[in-house]
Amino acid sequence: MRAGFMKHVHLFKDCSMPGAYYEVTAENNMNKNRLAILKLIKAGLLSEQYVPDEGLDWNYIYVACYRQRIVNVVYQAIKDNNIAVPAEYMRMFQVEALRGINTDRCQTSWINKIFKSFEDKNIVYLPLKGSYIKYLYPRTEFRQMGDADIYIERGQYDLIKPVMEQLGFEFIEETYHEFVWDKKDKLNVELHKSITDPRYGMVSFFNGFRDNVMKNRTSGCRVDMNITEHLFYSLMHLAKHYISGTVSIRNIIDICILRNEDSIDKAYLDKCLKEVRLEKFYEAVCSALDEWFGGKDLSEGSERLLDMSLVVSDETSENRKYTFNMFKEQEGEKKISFGKKTGYVLRRIFLPLGSMKKIFPVLDKAPFLLPVFWIWRPIYRLFTDRKHVKRFVDVSLADPNSKVEGYRSEMERLGLESMIKEYDHEIK
Repeated sequence: MRAGFMKHVHLFKDCSMPGAYYEVTAENNMNKNRLAILKLIKAGLLSEQYVPDEGLDWNYIYVACYRQRIVNVVYQAIKDNNIAVPAEYMRMFQVEALRGINTDRCQTSWINKIFKSFEDKNIVYLPLKGSYIKYLYPRTEFRQMGDADIYIERGQYDLIKPVMEQLGFEFIEETYHEFVWDKKDKLNVELHKSITDPRYGMVSFFNGFRDNVMKNRTSGCRVDMNITEHLFYSLMHLAKHYISGTVSIRNIIDICILRNEDSIDKAYLDKCLKEVRLEKFYEAVCSALDEWFGGKDLSEGSERLLDMSLVVSDETSENRKYTFNMFKEQEGEKKISFGKKTGYVLRRIFLPLGSMKKIFPVLDKAPFLLPVFWIWRPIYRLFTDRKHVKRFVDVSLADPNSKVEGYRSEMERLGLESMIKEYDHEIK
């Protein structure tokens, strides 16, 4: 599978990187640093020579790489090309790269133990996202994972629970589409009971997609999507994060790799895209990839996607979360009322019990204390993370109407407005 990556990785070309972590000024020249990050990624993936410009801001570069989980591939380029990075940042790259290698090996070991245990118990499973795609990269640690995503048959969950317990995993929670298990400092596992997030609608289509995928049992109890299905699934995942949050550049590189495989079934891909109305979004992503990695001038849409994929600012993420929720609250009204703005703020402050348990585990044993911790949480955050509180207050007090109109125009341009309209946050 890695050969497929090397075959098409020549697509990577130079381009700028909108999406600032710091304020862009003439003094700090962030465009220069963003371009350097992309060149480092390319050099690390291809083992190419790269001579950086002088005067790079290595603090910015490190922070961006760390937050996007691309330290390992960038450090590989630094090491291969003997790049003179200031000593303090070189140490940070070295430590984090080593941590990335150890994390990757640990995660891989535990994923394989889970898969073997599933095979022993005749449990059907389907690796999703990074659990599969990381093997398309030259080195698996180049594709960092936050957790391991695995689809399981809901009817087999009673068999799965004792397996996870015997492996030393702790059950964390059941959400609207997954069971979350964790082995502290080793691996977080999300066992999907539906192939995709049901809050985004189109359940009937995705049930059919799942049934078609589940015919692809490769050996034993393991099921694998083919490359076309992985491409479609990755695009759906990208669209979900695009409309409601921040996209990682790793998601974009995944799609670049998958869409250039020779085995893509274009007719089947087109059929799936039409069913879920993602044709315009896929066209926009492909156009952006051609411009990013094909040496072409960047259009406004391509710059916007690049901006989304390299965001490292908490403030930007908070703004996008707020705009998405306000768009949902508008529901055809000309302006968002004070009451709806207030309702959103209250929902963010007074989280449901399941979310509060993650923050205050004592609520597992004493759920009746929920009102006490509702009051304590903002007070605690005020003293421990004043910047977060200020960011939340500033965003919440801002007039959302102009942001919502801009967001609406963007979603219409990408063909994602219907996906948002079908979104149902009440699904549990």
